[in-house]
Amino acid sequence: MNYMKLRTSFVAAMALLCLGVPVLALAQTPYTNPKLGLTFQLPATWANLGKKKDVTQFKITLEGTTQTAMLTLVETAFRSDADVFQTVQLRASEQLKRTVEKQWQQEVLGVPMLYTLTAYSDKGQEVKTLTGLLYSSSQTKMLIRLTAPIGYFEVAEAQWNTVLESLRTNDGTLPESENPDKPAQVKKPTEKVPPVLRMDEETEAKQNSQKISALKLSEKVTLAHDPAINLSIEEGGILKIEGISMSASFTVGDTASQRTPQSFLAVEIANRLAKFEGFPKRRDAFFAKNEFGAEASWTSRFGKVAGQDKQEFLGYITNGTEFFIVTISREKEFSEGEMKTLSRVFKRSKLQVAQ
Repeated sequence: MNYMKLRTSFVAAMALLCLGVPVLALAQTPYTNPKLGLTFQLPATWANLGKKKDVTQFKITLEGTTQTAMLTLVETAFRSDADVFQTVQLRASEQLKRTVEKQWQQEVLGVPMLYTLTAYSDKGQEVKTLTGLLYSSSQTKMLIRLTAPIGYFEVAEAQWNTVLESLRTNDGTLPESENPDKPAQVKKPTEKVPPVLRMDEETEAKQNSQKISALKLSEKVTLAHDPAINLSIEEGGILKIEGISMSASFTVGDTASQRTPQSFLAVEIANRLAKFEGFPKRRDAFFAKNEFGAEASWTSRFGKVAGQDKQEFLGYITNGTEFFIVTISREKEFSEGEMKTLSRVFKRSKLQVAQ
């Protein structure tokens, strides 16, 4: 199985580094879209070709090559279930005789980004297109299409993921996920971008120390976490997370004597995804530095395995040397409440090591 076709946001970054694909430093050139209420940073290799009606195009020079890619950003008013959007992408691809390689979800700003990756021939050239919809409750949503020659798509996607890391809302509030049964959020367009506020390390440490509970994972390693998250270790070394109706397996190790958590998850994701039929529902999150200052990431899949429902979840927290890996496997799909609880574990935890 080609692992590069199975990467998540965090695995992509690790894999691309291993392949020697450059991860670009962002130029200090913000692109702000008042109608979408979003801002991101444009790398120097991106050229804004301008806007026509609700469509803005960017030409991307792929660093280290003579090739270019195109990113099309569309302001769209889609309001329906996420499955409807993905089904529309499948049917459209069938009509256009394009091969759908995969569909998945990735968490961006706390809401799903619905992705479809297709491959096809365009004017004699083999290309890939990544279509993504930021599934927020906003009346106008961000739709993107990234197209690049098939042999250079990894480079283009790496640049897009770098830009996506800089995405933030213009009013400083986090968006909510779409619920077609509720009225859409309508915000007054604004180009004002809030400043990034940073507290000094001493203040941050003091505040965090007042909000930390500790769970001993081994003789050496303790998981410091948000006290609002009720965690415990049951007999047999099973991690129990309050609000999740299935106990989780966990592993504690260090990169000096074992493979890295990123490597572990890359292999596990490849092995587990190979068992799914069709395109499983996919959600991912990566925190280069979470709210407690640790690197953390998780990935979730739900679909059919041998005709039966299957929910898989893998995640890790690391301080760079020690790591904590959680795996959950069950039949029932996670509810939104369970997903929020799991995400909170990885967003508001860190490892502490006894000296």
